Amino acid sequence: MVAAEAAPEAKVGGLGDVLRALPAALADIGFLVRRFIPAYGSVDRSGFVEEDLNLAVPLGPARVPVRFLSKIDPQGVATTLVVCEELFAREGVYGPPGGEYPDNARRFALLGRAVCEKARRAADPPDVLHAHDWHAALVPLFARCLAFRGRRPGSVLTVHNLCYQGGFEVAALVLLAVQQTPTGVVSRL
Repeated sequence: MVAAEAAPEAKVGGLGDVLRALPAALADIGFLVRRFIPAYGSVDRSGFVEEDLNLAVPLGPARVPVRFLSKIDPQGVATTLVVCEELFAREGVYGPPGGEYPDNARRFALLGRAVCEKARRAADPPDVLHAHDWHAALVPLFARCLAFRGRRPGSVLTVHNLCYQGGFEVAALVLLAVQQTPTGVVSRL
């Protein structure tokens, strides 16, 4: 699961509550669940362990360094923080009090791309990538366009609040630019 919030690490509204309860409920009936959220500056990182995988995530014409920190809660749900100090280590989830960060398109495009890049490198990719609200809405697109080892995971997008749609200027489309792959094959996202 990919979202901007998951209580208790980061919670602004009901989305944070859903990302606390839903993964635990799925784990209780036997599903292996991992939730990904950004490593905001306000997130208490104690108990999280650095994963071995560090990535240079393609994002538009550049690559952005990303690390992952994870911990498993008593219900067996893994919470993974997507660490990019430049974009996420700020106070607040969406912006300063009463506003939004002007680079939220870049911030949340990175979240979705980083999770998909991690999933496509996994020895056993996830069966489903479940994206929550506009912040993670690019996950199904990235999952569909990227090459995976073996099977490609399915994807689900759940809209919790239609009032928040993450509308951005057309210039933000550069975040989905053509990328050169290591094999020299050009892929379009």
